[in-house]
Amino acid sequence: MKISLLLFTFALLVFLPFSGCVTPTKIKPVVRYQVRKMPSDTTLKRTEVVENITPPTTNPEVLKKSPLEEKFLLLQQEFDRNASVCPDFVDLLKLLKNDDPLYWEVLFMICECYIIRENYDQARKRLESVLVNSGTNNGLRQKALVRLGQVYCVINQPEDAQRYFIQLKKEFPTSLYLPLANCDVIN
Repeated sequence: MKISLLLFTFALLVFLPFSGCVTPTKIKPVVRYQVRKMPSDTTLKRTEVVENITPPTTNPEVLKKSPLEEKFLLLQQEFDRNASVCPDFVDLLKLLKNDDPLYWEVLFMICECYIIRENYDQARKRLESVLVNSGTNNGLRQKALVRLGQVYCVINQPEDAQRYFIQLKKEFPTSLYLPLANCDVIN
Protein backbone atom coordinates (compact mmCIF):
# COMPACT_ATOMS: atom_id res chain seq x y z
CA MET A 1 0.00 0.00 0.00
CA LYS A 2 2.82 2.41 0.93
CA ILE A 3 4.64 1.74 -2.33
CA SER A 4 1.56 2.34 -4.47
CA LEU A 5 0.87 5.60 -2.59
CA LEU A 6 4.46 6.74 -3.22
CA LEU A 7 4.18 5.84 -6.91
CA PHE A 8 0.87 7.69 -7.18
CA THR A 9 2.39 10.80 -5.51
CA PHE A 10 5.40 10.59 -7.81
CA ALA A 11 3.11 10.34 -10.86
CA LEU A 12 1.16 13.39 -9.73
CA LEU A 13 4.32 15.42 -9.26
CA VAL A 14 5.92 14.39 -12.54
CA PHE A 15 3.12 13.85 -15.02
CA LEU A 16 0.30 16.11 -13.88
CA PRO A 17 2.01 19.35 -14.90
CA PHE A 18 2.32 18.00 -18.46
CA SER A 19 -1.26 16.71 -18.70
CA GLY A 20 -2.76 20.11 -19.40
CA CYS A 21 -4.31 20.34 -15.96
CA VAL A 22 -3.87 23.58 -14.11
CA THR A 23 -1.71 23.16 -11.08
CA PRO A 24 -1.46 25.70 -8.34
CA THR A 25 1.67 27.79 -8.60
CA LYS A 26 3.45 29.68 -5.91
CA ILE A 27 3.24 33.43 -6.40
CA LYS A 28 6.72 34.88 -6.33
CA PRO A 29 6.91 38.20 -4.60
CA VAL A 30 8.35 41.09 -6.54
CA VAL A 31 11.11 42.94 -4.74
CA ARG A 32 10.46 46.60 -4.04
CA TYR A 33 13.10 49.02 -2.82
CA GLN A 34 12.10 51.66 -0.39
CA VAL A 35 14.29 54.34 1.09
CA ARG A 36 13.79 54.34 4.82
CA LYS A 37 15.19 56.94 7.15
CA MET A 38 16.48 55.15 10.19
CA PRO A 39 17.79 56.78 13.34
CA SER A 40 21.29 55.62 12.55
CA ASP A 41 21.43 55.71 8.77
CA THR A 42 19.55 56.26 5.55
CA THR A 43 19.52 52.83 3.99
CA LEU A 44 17.94 50.96 1.16
CA LYS A 45 15.51 48.45 2.64
CA ARG A 46 14.45 45.39 0.67
CA THR A 47 10.74 44.78 1.00
CA GLU A 48 8.93 41.82 -0.53
CA VAL A 49 5.48 42.52 -1.87
CA VAL A 50 3.08 40.60 -4.10
CA GLU A 51 2.22 43.56 -6.32
CA ASN A 52 4.25 44.70 -9.30
CA ILE A 53 6.42 47.67 -8.42
CA THR A 54 9.22 49.14 -10.47
CA PRO A 55 12.77 48.99 -9.11
CA PRO A 56 14.52 52.11 -7.86
CA THR A 57 15.26 54.83 -10.35
CA THR A 58 18.57 55.30 -12.05
CA ASN A 59 17.54 58.77 -13.12
CA PRO A 60 20.55 61.06 -12.47
CA GLU A 61 18.24 63.90 -11.46
CA VAL A 62 16.83 61.83 -8.61
CA LEU A 63 20.23 60.52 -7.53
CA LYS A 64 21.84 63.98 -7.35
CA LYS A 65 23.44 65.03 -4.11
CA SER A 66 22.22 68.10 -2.31
CA PRO A 67 24.38 71.24 -2.63
CA LEU A 68 25.44 70.83 1.01
CA GLU A 69 26.53 67.22 0.39
CA GLU A 70 28.50 68.33 -2.66
CA LYS A 71 30.12 71.11 -0.62
CA PHE A 72 31.03 68.60 2.08
CA LEU A 73 32.61 66.19 -0.41
CA LEU A 74 34.65 69.01 -1.96
CA LEU A 75 35.83 70.19 1.45
CA GLN A 76 36.72 66.66 2.43
CA GLN A 77 38.84 66.24 -0.71
CA GLU A 78 40.51 69.60 -0.11
CA PHE A 79 41.15 68.70 3.54
CA ASP A 80 43.20 65.71 2.40
CA ARG A 81 45.54 68.15 0.66
CA ASN A 82 45.23 71.22 2.86
CA ALA A 83 43.89 71.53 6.40
CA SER A 84 43.22 75.24 5.95
CA VAL A 85 39.62 74.39 5.00
CA CYS A 86 38.75 73.76 8.66
CA PRO A 87 36.85 77.07 9.05
CA ASP A 88 34.76 76.08 6.03
CA PHE A 89 33.62 72.93 7.87
CA VAL A 90 32.51 75.13 10.78
CA ASP A 91 30.55 77.35 8.37
CA LEU A 92 28.94 74.29 6.76
CA LEU A 93 27.97 72.90 10.16
CA LYS A 94 26.05 76.10 10.90
CA LEU A 95 23.85 75.42 7.85
CA LEU A 96 22.87 71.94 9.01
CA LYS A 97 20.46 70.69 11.64
CA ASN A 98 21.61 68.03 14.07
CA ASP A 99 18.97 65.58 12.80
CA ASP A 100 20.70 65.56 9.41
CA PRO A 101 23.25 62.70 9.10
CA LEU A 102 25.55 65.09 7.24
CA TYR A 103 25.75 67.22 10.39
CA TRP A 104 27.59 64.44 12.20
CA GLU A 105 29.93 63.78 9.26
CA VAL A 106 30.86 67.47 9.23
CA LEU A 107 31.33 67.45 13.01
CA PHE A 108 33.67 64.48 12.65
CA MET A 109 35.76 66.46 10.16
CA ILE A 110 35.86 69.37 12.61
CA CYS A 111 37.26 66.89 15.14
CA GLU A 112 39.95 66.02 12.62
CA CYS A 113 40.78 69.74 12.44
CA TYR A 114 41.11 69.90 16.22
CA ILE A 115 43.39 66.88 16.17
CA ILE A 116 45.63 68.46 13.54
CA ARG A 117 45.85 71.59 15.72
CA GLU A 118 46.59 69.36 18.74
CA ASN A 119 43.46 70.59 20.54
CA TYR A 120 42.69 67.12 21.85
CA ASP A 121 40.23 68.22 24.53
CA GLN A 122 37.88 69.80 21.97
CA ALA A 123 38.30 66.82 19.63
CA ARG A 124 37.47 64.41 22.46
CA LYS A 125 34.33 66.31 23.48
CA ARG A 126 32.99 66.44 19.95
CA LEU A 127 33.86 62.83 19.17
CA GLU A 128 31.97 61.78 22.28
CA SER A 129 28.93 63.74 21.06
CA VAL A 130 29.18 61.96 17.69
CA LEU A 131 29.08 58.62 19.53
CA VAL A 132 26.22 59.59 21.84
CA ASN A 133 24.09 60.87 19.00
CA SER A 134 21.57 58.29 17.86
CA GLY A 135 21.74 59.59 14.28
CA THR A 136 25.30 58.44 13.79
CA ASN A 137 25.62 55.83 11.07
CA ASN A 138 27.68 52.67 11.57
CA GLY A 139 30.59 53.78 9.38
CA LEU A 140 30.91 57.08 11.19
CA ARG A 141 30.50 55.36 14.55
CA GLN A 142 33.42 53.05 13.76
CA LYS A 143 35.63 55.97 12.76
CA ALA A 144 34.65 57.92 15.87
CA LEU A 145 35.41 54.98 18.18
CA VAL A 146 38.87 54.52 16.68
CA ARG A 147 39.63 58.23 16.63
CA LEU A 148 38.45 58.74 20.20
CA GLY A 149 40.64 55.85 21.34
CA GLN A 150 43.58 57.35 19.49
CA VAL A 151 42.98 60.75 21.11
CA TYR A 152 43.12 59.09 24.52
CA CYS A 153 46.38 57.41 23.47
CA VAL A 154 47.89 60.79 22.57
CA ILE A 155 46.86 62.38 25.88
CA ASN A 156 48.42 59.41 27.68
CA GLN A 157 45.25 57.74 28.95
CA PRO A 158 45.68 54.23 27.54
CA GLU A 159 43.00 52.67 29.80
CA ASP A 160 40.35 54.99 28.38
CA ALA A 161 41.68 54.38 24.88
CA GLN A 162 41.44 50.64 25.38
CA ARG A 163 37.80 51.00 26.46
CA TYR A 164 36.91 52.53 23.06
CA PHE A 165 39.00 50.01 21.14
CA ILE A 166 37.24 47.15 22.94
CA GLN A 167 33.88 48.75 22.22
CA LEU A 168 34.79 48.89 18.50
CA LYS A 169 35.78 45.22 18.52
CA LYS A 170 32.58 44.25 20.32
CA GLU A 171 30.17 46.29 18.16
CA PHE A 172 31.96 45.77 14.83
CA PRO A 173 34.02 42.55 14.93
CA THR A 174 34.77 42.72 11.19
CA SER A 175 35.53 46.45 11.04
CA LEU A 176 38.21 47.65 8.65
CA TYR A 177 39.36 49.99 11.42
CA LEU A 178 40.41 47.21 13.82
CA PRO A 179 44.10 47.36 12.78
CA LEU A 180 44.09 51.03 13.84
CA ALA A 181 42.47 50.29 17.21
CA ASN A 182 45.53 50.35 19.41
CA CYS A 183 47.92 52.89 20.88
CA ASP A 184 50.90 51.42 19.00
CA VAL A 185 49.58 52.95 15.80
CA ILE A 186 49.98 56.43 17.34
CA ASN A 187 53.46 55.85 18.78
